[in-house]
Amino acid sequence: MEARSDSTNPKSRASGSKASRRASKSAQSGMYAKVSKSTAGSFLRQRPLAGGEGDVLEATLREAGIEASPRAFMVMVVDAAESFRTVPAPDPGTQLSDGDVAALKRGGIALGPPREDEPEPISQTIAKYVAMLDGAFSVAEAAKRLRVDQSRVRQLLSTGALYGVKLHGEWRLPAFQFTNRGVVPGIQQVLRELPDDLHPVEVLEWFRNPDPDLEIGENSVSPLDWLRSGGEPERVSAVARDL
Repeated sequence: MEARSDSTNPKSRASGSKASRRASKSAQSGMYAKVSKSTAGSFLRQRPLAGGEGDVLEATLREAGIEASPRAFMVMVVDAAESFRTVPAPDPGTQLSDGDVAALKRGGIALGPPREDEPEPISQTIAKYVAMLDGAFSVAEAAKRLRVDQSRVRQLLSTGALYGVKLHGEWRLPAFQFTNRGVVPGIQQVLRELPDDLHPVEVLEWFRNPDPDLEIGENSVSPLDWLRSGGEPERVSAVARDL
């Protein structure tokens, strides 16, 4: 399979994808806003789970394939909730030019508020965040996967060549960047180009979802699929710089 980055109309496609990304960031700016930590997480870590709620939760987690203990899971949920605050998001249509709005509508992208029967975006985001942390690597696990010392992993985290999230002072490295034998080819170059203000869920979603600037054959592919197929990392890095 050959990776390619050209198209029959690259200027038009690039303009539409940039407009799409601007609209997405505008719509999500409130969803991913940081807030100061409360004492809820600390209280939850100290309080025993009442009655049989721990057993019920543990059974539910195991059934869902989640390995975290009930207490660890609840702490992750609290931390996730505390990392967001819901504020009225601006109407994306007011943040874009008429041309950008028209291009997005032609592409089938809705700019209006979600319908009442749609899942609450913040709840979906929290669920993705908790799932990402549950499957993430510790520094020791990442070092074993990469066959390096833990100090090397921390060095790569400090330079942005690996992506990590701090959870109660300990690094957690999301699994999307790893393969069975190391890291996804070229991903370290791309990670260094990501803007610092992206929320971890935004990073995860961007790597996983098809991007119109990345095509293999006639199909748009995700940054992860592009890199795994042997595509040039610089092409993905250029998209990352425009996020």
